[in-house]
Amino acid sequence: MLRIGQVAELSGLSARTIDYYTKKGLLAFKRSNANYRLYPQNVLQSLERIKWLQEQRMSLDEIAETMQVPSDEEVEPFVFEVQEEIHVLQQKLTTLEDAMKNTSQKEKELIYKDITEKLKVVMQRFI
Repeated sequence: MLRIGQVAELSGLSARTIDYYTKKGLLAFKRSNANYRLYPQNVLQSLERIKWLQEQRMSLDEIAETMQVPSDEEVEPFVFEVQEEIHVLQQKLTTLEDAMKNTSQKEKELIYKDITEKLKVVMQRFI
């Protein structure tokens, strides 16, 4: 179990932010005999999940709902890996878009069509 200061130090967040997340119901804790809030070791994973969900433009209320759904501990690590891959691909797409600024509209359409078709094939595996 970790005290709020330890969670802040390990996560790089302020104690105030952790306190806010706790009050919003995003983080579970227990009270010690001395009335300190004690967070489980997996609180750092929860904070990473919150950070990622915020990056997906979810509100804290939406995140609170999402956090209530139990995650499959075997699946979640793969989800984070896929999310990282998506992030890398988004960066590559931005680079490609910058490189295509001087490309003709017809060529752009062909490239986007090819990318879209490949993406559809990949996404079908997840549906």
